Amino acid sequence: MKYLTFLGVLMIAILSLSVQGESKRVILAYGNYAPYYGKEMEDKGPLSEIVVKAFAESGYQTKLVNIPVWKRQLTEVEKGNYDGLFSLWYRKEREQWFLFSDTLPIPPSTLGFYKHKDSDYSFESYGDLIGLRIGVVRGYSYPHEFNEKHFILDEAVRVEHNIAKLLKKRIDLALIDKNVGMEILTKEHPDHVNELEWIEPPVGFINQHLAISKKTKHAQQKVDAFNAGLKSLYEKGEVSKILKKFGLSDN
Repeated sequence: MKYLTFLGVLMIAILSLSVQGESKRVILAYGNYAPYYGKEMEDKGPLSEIVVKAFAESGYQTKLVNIPVWKRQLTEVEKGNYDGLFSLWYRKEREQWFLFSDTLPIPPSTLGFYKHKDSDYSFESYGDLIGLRIGVVRGYSYPHEFNEKHFILDEAVRVEHNIAKLLKKRIDLALIDKNVGMEILTKEHPDHVNELEWIEPPVGFINQHLAISKKTKHAQQKVDAFNAGLKSLYEKGEVSKILKKFGLSDN
């Protein structure tokens, strides 16, 4: 009887350690969104390094899985096949699938348009866009005005494709983060940098977040752990140090 009792206690201890170990691991999907993160960047980019270190501050091990196609990345995390992803714009409708972290320590997305320098398109109001072919990314959540049927949205599976299409004049405008668009242009099309122009004013500024699937185990615990770890990194000056290494600022 004592032997059975001992085995019972042992099994409970093993199961407890197993659950604790499982809860201290997180698997995150990420894409290629230079200059913030990407498979080919040093340490997978500044945000990847910050995310991994923030979780480590709370005792978590983090595995990053690169999924270049945004729509697939989003769908896989919605289903709970990965614990979460970075980065994601907050939208009310996304709360049915995700828990959102505090704002990530990278500049808000300056969302707006690039055009070919040979065109004379401008943007003062959404009425200026009627009849124009606008390059967007499948699965991205844009301002609600773009749901109107009179806009011609040309979907690409990856953000890089819209810069290439704009250079070939297959679209009239590319709707994209300003910094990301310039990074793609300078790194992938260095001989054509002067062929595209950014249009002022931007459509808007959008903060980015880490998102954890509501289907993953201990979802709220993982969000809380990340937020606590990120706060700790800020207090230690680690966030500024990492961003500075990549030529960015947290201001």
